[in-house]
Amino acid sequence: MFSGVWQEKSSGSGFWLWVLISVIVIGSFFLLLPVYREYGKKRDEYIQIKAERAALQQELLRKQKQVRDLESSPSEIEKVAREKFNQGRAGETTYIYEMPKEEKKK
Repeated sequence: MFSGVWQEKSSGSGFWLWVLISVIVIGSFFLLLPVYREYGKKRDEYIQIKAERAALQQELLRKQKQVRDLESSPSEIEKVAREKFNQGRAGETTYIYEMPKEEKKK
């Protein structure tokens, strides 16, 4: 029953078959290794771009809300005028406070 297997092993052709299979497997490993490394780099780049996209979408939503508020709310317009353009109501005194410059470290 097993005599064919033992005869093939002892004849040496089985040895060369294992050598051939080993060479193919090792060769495939070395051929695929650079491709797998490139895949890893592209995957990391994709994750980074996806995170940047999410941050930009959040910023877009924030700016769209700000535009809607400016179009519909007089108090929001007044807030922007006070903060960005240093304007105030009639009779108000506007004070501008500038942060002191950092001293040079010795």
